[in-house]
Amino acid sequence: ILAVFVHSQSSNVDRRSTIRSTWGKLDLYDLGVRLVFVMGVMSSDENSEKVVAFESRKYDDIVQESFEDVFANVSLKTLAGLRWVKRGCPKAKFVLKAEDNTFVNMPALINHLWDLTKAKRNNKLLMGRVWWSMHTLRKGSERYSVSKEQYPLDRYPPYCSGMAFTMSTDVALDILAAAPDVPPLQVSDVYITGLIAYKIGVQHTQFDHAYFNHDS
Repeated sequence: ILAVFVHSQSSNVDRRSTIRSTWGKLDLYDLGVRLVFVMGVMSSDENSEKVVAFESRKYDDIVQESFEDVFANVSLKTLAGLRWVKRGCPKAKFVLKAEDNTFVNMPALINHLWDLTKAKRNNKLLMGRVWWSMHTLRKGSERYSVSKEQYPLDRYPPYCSGMAFTMSTDVALDILAAAPDVPPLQVSDVYITGLIAYKIGVQHTQFDHAYFNHDS
């Protein structure tokens, strides 16, 4: 029922281990859930890359692509996760994207997804912590500032916090298909669940009260 991809970096070994032994421990759930960690390459950290290669052989839960794993490429990480869904989990009804410093209440999430499925509301769904009508940041942050050339409007369309969001698989595949037609933005949350979601016409659902908690 659920395909899960978690943004990680090769050096975040402890975080992946924690997830595998807590909310990502798949044998805790009766339903079909598959989870992978998605990352790029940290060419300056050979030791971590060796650990990732070991983890991949041991757990078979690593999706690693050749882009440099830096903030500006976070959107590439999400798109890599969506490609994995298309390639490896075509029968999944829902897709969860999370960060490796996020806790997910999986039993509660799965129960909710089952309720949506039984109510036949398992299409055109994008839910998470939704930010509405947020001002475009023009200065003050190297990571999040966006020029008018990159994005001319003063406010963003609705978008989900990147710590975790869930979508029906049709939306995940539509986002993947539409991405080449939307100019990239380094603010991944806005790009994936805002600009591309707007292009494909999906509505956002506010849903974060019991599901995702950022780990400090």
